Amino acid sequence: MKFIALCLSSAAVLITTLVIVSCNPAHHDEAIQAKSDSIAILCNGTTFTDVTRSAGITWQHFNGAFGGVYFPEIKGSGCAIIDYNNDGWPDILLVNCMHWPGHRTTAEPTMALYRNNKDGTFTDVTKEAGLAEPMFGMGATVGDYDNDGWDDLFVTAYGRNHLFHNDHGVFRDVSVSAGVAGDSDWHTSAMFVDYDNDGKLDLFVCSYCDWTVDNDIYFAQGGMKSYGTPDGYYGLTNHLYHNNGNGTFSDVTRHAGIYNPTGKAMSQALCDFNNDGYPDIVVACDLTPTMLYRNNKDGTFTDIAAKAGVGASPSGKNRSGMGIDYCDFDNDGKLYVVIGNFFGEPTWVYKQHANDTFVDRSEISGIGSPSQRVLKFAVVGADFDHDGFLDMLTADGEVHIESEIINNKAKFKEPTQLFRNIGNGKFAEIGSLIHGPLQKNILGRGAAVADFFNTGNMDVLITTNDSTPLLLRNDTKNGNTYLEIHLRGVNANRDGIGAKITAICPGWRQEQYIHSGSSYESSSQLAANFGLGRNTRADTVIVKWNAHSIDTLTNIPAGQSINITENTGTFQPFLPQKH
Repeated sequence: MKFIALCLSSAAVLITTLVIVSCNPAHHDEAIQAKSDSIAILCNGTTFTDVTRSAGITWQHFNGAFGGVYFPEIKGSGCAIIDYNNDGWPDILLVNCMHWPGHRTTAEPTMALYRNNKDGTFTDVTKEAGLAEPMFGMGATVGDYDNDGWDDLFVTAYGRNHLFHNDHGVFRDVSVSAGVAGDSDWHTSAMFVDYDNDGKLDLFVCSYCDWTVDNDIYFAQGGMKSYGTPDGYYGLTNHLYHNNGNGTFSDVTRHAGIYNPTGKAMSQALCDFNNDGYPDIVVACDLTPTMLYRNNKDGTFTDIAAKAGVGASPSGKNRSGMGIDYCDFDNDGKLYVVIGNFFGEPTWVYKQHANDTFVDRSEISGIGSPSQRVLKFAVVGADFDHDGFLDMLTADGEVHIESEIINNKAKFKEPTQLFRNIGNGKFAEIGSLIHGPLQKNILGRGAAVADFFNTGNMDVLITTNDSTPLLLRNDTKNGNTYLEIHLRGVNANRDGIGAKITAICPGWRQEQYIHSGSSYESSSQLAANFGLGRNTRADTVIVKWNAHSIDTLTNIPAGQSINITENTGTFQPFLPQKH
């Protein structure tokens, strides 16, 4: 269990240390040691190592820039975690852009698929896997839409989207024949979701601004052309595609109540805020109201964001919603909607108050003020120190290079923020306290978490705009244990996307969802990773697959990764075994 008093005491030690150092130089060494001890307690052993180069990841993102300063260049791109060859080890997909027509100067770049070699290294297998296809890519999501046992891939783009069917480790672009290629609009994030609980994954796709080369606005800041803001362009509707079960999808956007041409969506998250077993959808939008689509259980949705209190800031202001996640931060069964915002704006932290209402806890959580120092894109919740409480990481980076000229408090490249959950819905920003890659200034965009090295720890992949990604190995060692849970649906979709998993230990009850496509234009590992603190087992694990199916298991030993198959009431070790 965490004790909030301990953390507040740690903060007090830090303040006292500063006083000692400034007022009594004779006690300098003691003060420095006290400060170091206090930071160690606060960070709980959390450590990350940048292993990008040693892992063999040399790919670099290309944003298409040639001097025209076109708006889509600065927004991409994301990543996805996919076990494309079914060997039990998470592989990496990195989304890329391409040259603008008439401005190609080199070979056309493509996205990259890196195969996990199971020894800490990765190999680029893009061409042999059939994914060397140029596009102005934005985001990606993962799911087995035909339930054939092989996870498929959907990539959003400025222009036509791409659905890649996985045929035993080789992908084939079926977007046109499947009916999900969409139009020539600007699409950002996407996720697979079985919204009608028929066991087949449907597809939700975010759309952003109605920007084209022809209607590009010359937006000037600091005496130079800037990438501008979305309020100079019309919005676009998001899309919902229903899985027909025969390899095709039907666009049900209007029928389902999703149609809204005024939105400017950046990312979305699956949630079930009223706990009825039917997935709801929350969407982060840029300078337009947040959307919260309540699933009406009849194939339709109703946007209740304004009524629920998440549509805008408490003062009614639309903010620059970028990344999003949906997490139970204080283990009381009522979850939080977390949305990253612009520099000078806090990360939104909305705590569920009742089934249909949320309250703003941005400042009281301890996240609001520190988060205003950066422009937040990806937002990811995970228990990085396995103490039983979900922490939060944001990938950060500006969109206006001239911001450093205009505002000396702003930086174009920014550090990654890591907020450690210290209990009772309170957080402390520890990324700035941990020596290592979190302090590196980058143009952060997407982020995804996975247990890449099969150690049980949640590692982090962060994409950057026009540069190399960061693969951060979680080397935290503090004596805490974990339980990682993978699902295999039978009547539910095979990946168990949308399932709520509850893990119960003495003193706490944790909840996590299996979901694809939150964060920002990214998709994390399709598994739940629970920190169990010093507990040696989970007393009870409950899997609520959907409104129609629940499995309950008991006495599961900690320190392992397991697989639970629907309707069996049992678990098996998930291969490969941990080292």
